[in-house]
Amino acid sequence: MEHNIQTCKTLLYKVLSNTAVAVQLTIVLQAAGELTLPEWTQTVYPEKMKHLAGVSLMLFTYTDVLKRLRGGECVM
Repeated sequence: MEHNIQTCKTLLYKVLSNTAVAVQLTIVLQAAGELTLPEWTQTVYPEKMKHLAGVSLMLFTYTDVLKRLRGGECVM
């Protein structure tokens, strides 16, 4: 039972982290393309999104193994 709970927590974390990164990337690209951003983004972009990106990167690179696995995305 404990293994299943941990597996669900890990999966939920991955989904939420990837979703947060995807939303941030979408907003950054829209801003770079000088497109009008949705009104709701005014409360979260750019400062809160920068913090979220930093936390996400920190979690994705917490150990040496994770650093090696995720390094390709950061080097781009």
